[in-house]
Amino acid sequence: MHLFWRHGYEATSVADLTRAMGITPPSLYAAFGDKRRLFLEAVERYLGGLEAVERSIASATSAYDAARNLLVSAVIGDTGNDTPPGCLLASSLVTSSTEADAVREALADMRRRMSASA
Repeated sequence: MHLFWRHGYEATSVADLTRAMGITPPSLYAAFGDKRRLFLEAVERYLGGLEAVERSIASATSAYDAARNLLVSAVIGDTGNDTPPGCLLASSLVTSSTEADAVREALADMRRRMSASA
């Protein structure tokens, strides 16, 4: 997920991904089908973290606790040495190829889903 986050969808190669995961390209293709599917799985994982934060805020018993939950999750999730700057979704939308059109559409669907659940 961090490679896509740091470099965007298009700039991250299968070779980069397999090297970081310590697997071979055939293993990646067997597990995910292609780079696009792996990327979408990474985005789903990223969104799962955001949804967990939303649940934590929604279940807070006071505005103070909700704000505290939001800030604590931001500090833990967004300030680690290994955490890339910015937003995975935003950095991945800066693409221009035809292949990226399908990725952009999938990301737009995910954003709509997140907006609907908010």
